[in-house]
Amino acid sequence: MFLKFRESLNDMVAKVVHNNNFYNQTRFSVVIPLYNRERYIVRTLNSVLKQTRSPEEIVVVDDGSTDAGGQLVKSTFGNKVKLIEQQNRGVSAARNAGIKASGGDWVAFLDADDMWLPNHLEELSRQIISFPHAGMVASNSIQLNVNAPPPERSPPGRVKQIDYLVEASKCLTIVNSSSVAIRRDVFNSIGDFKSYKYGEDLEMWARVSLHYPVAFSDSVTSIYYRGTGGAMEKLNNKSDDKKKRKIKALPEVTPTIKMLCESGVSDNESSKIYISSIIKMMVKQDILSKDIARARMLRKLMPKKRGLGFSLTLLLFLPAGLTVKIVSLRSFLREGQLL
Repeated sequence: MFLKFRESLNDMVAKVVHNNNFYNQTRFSVVIPLYNRERYIVRTLNSVLKQTRSPEEIVVVDDGSTDAGGQLVKSTFGNKVKLIEQQNRGVSAARNAGIKASGGDWVAFLDADDMWLPNHLEELSRQIISFPHAGMVASNSIQLNVNAPPPERSPPGRVKQIDYLVEASKCLTIVNSSSVAIRRDVFNSIGDFKSYKYGEDLEMWARVSLHYPVAFSDSVTSIYYRGTGGAMEKLNNKSDDKKKRKIKALPEVTPTIKMLCESGVSDNESSKIYISSIIKMMVKQDILSKDIARARMLRKLMPKKRGLGFSLTLLLFLPAGLTVKIVSLRSFLREGQLL
């Protein structure tokens, strides 16, 4: 019995040593695209420098800012941060430039107006140890108003492998550009970020998930700040260009859905769950903005055996003028029914 106990103890010690070695060998490069975020970039970089698990390097790509953000990075952080300056080419080009200029095994992304809690990279490291074959890891996020104080730190979370498309159908930003890290060799396999007017990050997360396992921790370690004019606020703006587009075919709905169609997986169950959730969300938005014609067109693109629900379907079958009057009441669309 003593010999068995000693063997078991030795196995436990060997596993701990292996995990610690793996933990110490994981090298993170942090890539931050910067465009006119002078007001927030110091807070963002300080959150990286306060990590309990230090990154290998921090790369900031100034994408043609017209404010003094780039100069502020130089004067405040000096050689602690690698600053790359380029003409304005968009956030995808900035992230791609940061990836190419960095050398870590994993690339952790952070937007220039968001921040990490001190244990963010530590939590990502736990996922990499638990799921060494994962191509993408992410932890949970919270949204705060721009001047709200951040929490100190959150405890280690439950780490699990997820079906990204299914989870994103429940919460579109479960993986976001301030919570995620991608293994470097993944980019060699599936390519860089692509340039779109919106949704280029969501397309990348979905593309990775088609080829590699995805791990996730429910521990909150990153903060998305509202009120900074960030990407998600622009995406939700009702005057956004995408609201005015005529959509006649499924690949035209979003960049992610286009990628799923081109990859030949749009009929997979996970893809259908994701596509249905996106179309349902857009139908709601179109009804609220009284674009009944486009909402009806979107309904026709729903995957087979997937529906919008009774209330939305009823609104689309009513005469357009009557639907607009009902929508104007707004009480019909109160939380828990259509929204």
